[in-house]
Amino acid sequence: MSDANPGWDYATAKREVQSYENRVAPLKSITVEWYEGFQFIQYPFTLNVWSALQKFLEYLWKEESSDTYAGYTKVKVRIEWENGDVLEDRIDVGPSVGDFNPQFGSIGNYLKGPGVGSSPRGVMYGSSFEYDMDAGGKVTETTRDNVSWMDIPRD
Repeated sequence: MSDANPGWDYATAKREVQSYENRVAPLKSITVEWYEGFQFIQYPFTLNVWSALQKFLEYLWKEESSDTYAGYTKVKVRIEWENGDVLEDRIDVGPSVGDFNPQFGSIGNYLKGPGVGSSPRGVMYGSSFEYDMDAGGKVTETTRDNVSWMDIPRD
């Protein structure tokens, strides 16, 4: 155990990642079907890791957050996982409440949504995810927890 990181060591971290990897389906692909705003890459294009989508959205944010920018940039994505789950949604990149701001979080967490204990997260185009809810409309279980919303390190 390191003095700089009390309670953390490589072996423990690796076990936690492997445990997570064994519980969830890995990402298969992310296709950006279209996007508005500053056009610097032809769509559609496909990515294979969450971090690449994050960088793309950060670049859009940077280009669109100039002095003349007002509003948000729409980005349509189709995400597939190895277990066959699919999410087709629109990401609104912008400064308003509900928009995705890459300066303040990861796109995986944004798309996954709050999960158990909250209302189901809506999607614009469709998904294969299912929800069990209590009488008050709060999620008690969801298949969204069965897929990876972050990059899984590989040895």
